[in-house]
Amino acid sequence: MKKATLVSVIAVVFLVGSAFGFYALPTLTSRQMHVLMFTQEGACSPTVWGAPWDVVLNGQTTKAAPINAALPIPDTRITANQSNKNFSTIGFYVPNGVYTYSVSPGDFFSDGAVTVNGADAIVTVNGPSIGCTTTIAPACVLAQQGSSLYVKITLDDGKTPVTNATVDATPVETCNGVNTTIAIIYHPVVNASGVATLDASGSTFYSVTVHYGSQSYPFSAYVVHPERSVRNSTCANIKLPSGSLSVTAC
Repeated sequence: MKKATLVSVIAVVFLVGSAFGFYALPTLTSRQMHVLMFTQEGACSPTVWGAPWDVVLNGQTTKAAPINAALPIPDTRITANQSNKNFSTIGFYVPNGVYTYSVSPGDFFSDGAVTVNGADAIVTVNGPSIGCTTTIAPACVLAQQGSSLYVKITLDDGKTPVTNATVDATPVETCNGVNTTIAIIYHPVVNASGVATLDASGSTFYSVTVHYGSQSYPFSAYVVHPERSVRNSTCANIKLPSGSLSVTAC
């Protein structure tokens, strides 16, 4: 009976350890071993994690996530997304000691050292070091509630008005669901301040395209009927030629 119980405990420990990248099979001296866990800090908002990646302990033992990742992992390539959270942790069973570690891909993570002394240890690995970008002039932008829509067009300095741009605007009933477009195209005049004004009191969305030179900058702005909202106006500020867009109450 005691032998069967021991085998069961070893099997459970092995299965749990495998789920977190621990591949060392426990032995009768495993009480002297500790868990050394490496976990990615993550990057951007919402948080993303990188994979594949690996940790080399003391220049000798390598563990990777996912466990079937081909080694060596190139230093210049990584995929970062939210689903990689499942691969954001790598673990070892180690005795007390000081351990150096290196993390690959080297262009995205930092290396270091850690001391294990009588207890489990967790190392938070900085990274992945990636550029976090926001889509410019998205296809659908949720604006503040209002009754008028002002499209302000400036150069990328945000100050110099662009008066030689033209604007096409079509009322749209929805944006993220089924679009019901009203068969009207407005061509509001762009004034000396670079502002085109649209009456939004009877619309849910406007589909707007700003034309500047040979470029076109489409976007959608959400507005709410004044009877169901406060009578604030909505300002869509677009900078050219980058197409950077922000929508705020004004």
